[in-house]
Amino acid sequence: MNIVSASTEGQFLSMIPALLGHTPTHSVIVIPFANGRTKGAMRIDLPDTARIDAVARMATGAMCKVEGADAFAVAVYTDAPADAAIAERFTHYATVCGLRLMGAFYVTGNAWGTIGSDTAPEPLPDTPAGLPAVEGDQHHGARLPDVDPAHRAAMLTAIVHTDPADLDYARILDTAEDAATSDTLTDEARAILAVAMTRPALRDVALVSWATDRFTGDRAADAQNGWENGAEYPQELAAIIWGDAPRPDSTRLTRALEVARRIAATVPDDIKPGPLAVAAWLSWALGRSTHADAYAVQAENIDPKHGFARIIRQFVQAGHTPDWAYRS
Repeated sequence: MNIVSASTEGQFLSMIPALLGHTPTHSVIVIPFANGRTKGAMRIDLPDTARIDAVARMATGAMCKVEGADAFAVAVYTDAPADAAIAERFTHYATVCGLRLMGAFYVTGNAWGTIGSDTAPEPLPDTPAGLPAVEGDQHHGARLPDVDPAHRAAMLTAIVHTDPADLDYARILDTAEDAATSDTLTDEARAILAVAMTRPALRDVALVSWATDRFTGDRAADAQNGWENGAEYPQELAAIIWGDAPRPDSTRLTRALEVARRIAATVPDDIKPGPLAVAAWLSWALGRSTHADAYAVQAENIDPKHGFARIIRQFVQAGHTPDWAYRS
């Protein structure tokens, strides 16, 4: 693990983009600490004055759930010095929660300051050596990939020749496993997943396997068959979809996300909401709630009644993140 230390507040703030993987705009960034080391970061859209208290309460509550956290810092990315009420509300809820607020800062372009201070902003230091460069803001990367017409036509042909009646759980799980472990998929495999993503039972079995492993995917398939025949669905499997499970392998989720994004970019609009909603869930599972909301909105714009997309949007709007995000 590459450990980079900050000796000043300005140096700490200069490290936030590398911690997030992007440079935030119009955002509140909340960073938990355990024994002086960061344990990730949470980004929230910058609230208007009426919502400052609610956002501070929700974000501080999330910090209380982070395993081992004993303190946190707040950084507001804005075009002007941040509202002093933000620092006051976070201070209040930190006291209630029993955490130490290490500081509440604002960043405006290439300058930074302490919220509520009359001191003029200071220049933001350069990113410390050893940290990766980032590009774009929180929306960067949420755009679907470009697909050439020839590939789009080949994919459409593959979908037309994919009979949903032939898609049993074993075939879905085989294809889902390929998506999670291989960098290349055939058009036939993508077509199988595209059709599966439009069918909730098949979709959920694939999601469970991506978030765990093939064995647990088989268990989910057996459980789905049992539920369809009147048996109770196991709570520990259902909890995976809600984010209440051990931390998934991010490599499996990331590969599955790229497959879902490419499928969503390729298929016709009547199929597109399914893979968009899957991309939303996978983004949410990876801690990319802004991207998750973007994909879910696209799905709802095509199909306003798409239930899974609506659920993901509700997760994001409520500030609900997977429970595994709070564990080491």
